[in-house]
This record gives sequence, C-alpha cells and structure tokens, in this order.
Amino acid sequence: MKKKNRLIRGDRNFQKFIIPSIREDFPGLWQSTNGTIADLKHGIDFYYTHRQTTLSISARVWTCEPKQHFSVRWKKTSDPELLLEVGSRLNALKNNLPMSNLTIEGFVFNRWTYVAWIDTRILWEAVEVNINNLNHFPVKNQEGGYTLFFQVPFSLFKEEILFKKITPII
Repeated sequence: MKKKNRLIRGDRNFQKFIIPSIREDFPGLWQSTNGTIADLKHGIDFYYTHRQTTLSISARVWTCEPKQHFSVRWKKTSDPELLLEVGSRLNALKNNLPMSNLTIEGFVFNRWTYVAWIDTRILWEAVEVNINNLNHFPVKNQEGGYTLFFQVPFSLFKEEILFKKITPII
C-alpha cells in the first residue's frame, strides 16, 4: 500500500474506531489535518475543540494485538539519514518549536479498541532521556526496506499522567 493510502487508512481508522472509543473523555469536535502543513511539518494529525479549548493531537492507530508502549518512527533502512519523527520531534522539543498537545495511540484488535494518551512533551522528554535504551521494531515498507519504530514503554510514565481506555467495538 502506497504511503498516501496508508495515511488515509490510518486517518479513517482513527475516526472510525478510536474517536468513538474515547468520546466520553473527548466529547468535542475533531478535525483531521491529514496532508496539511500541521501534519507534515509538525506531526499534528487532528485538532480537537471542546467549548473554548482547542488541542492539537498526534495520532497513531494499529490494527493488531495491543502493545504496552507508544511507537515513534525512528528511521528508514533505505535512507537512514532522513529525519523522521524522532529527529524532528526531538528538534522541536529542544528548540521549543510547535508540537501537538497530546499524543494518542490506539490499537484495534478482536472487536476491541485499546487507547493510551499522554502530554506530547512528556512523551518526547522520555524519548530524549531514554533513547539509548529503547527497543525498536521494523515495519515493512511497500516501496522497499523497513521503517524502524522505537518502543516507548508505558512503564516509563506515572499512572497519573498516562491515560488508558479499553472499549468494545459496537
């Protein structure tokens, strides 16, 4: 599947499965930024508005068995010098550049959704401090090679700053 189609599928899966599963926690309006500058340059996938507050959201959804970690795009085996999510977000953190308010990661598996969310700056501070100790996993690219993702374990975060929810798909 081509990159553009994967992005569209991820956006649709987030809207179809993840947003309904966290509606009680996020009852406001969601607006996709798929393909915009906010998405491509700053990693902001959605704007969420409730009453007078708007939050920017980085979103990722997987259709597989749920994991107990956030996944962050580290590098491509075909172009290891290309700046992916890890490089650009750590640069944003270091230089106080725009980044999302929240990061939400969801899994859709066996008619259930598993969702976790955290303040984005806290997530990236944990990546920065633990980068040399993070495990990684490959995802095969249609174009060839692999994209490597770091695993950022939920165990790095205190319970009061990491939010999780499991809901059935109705």
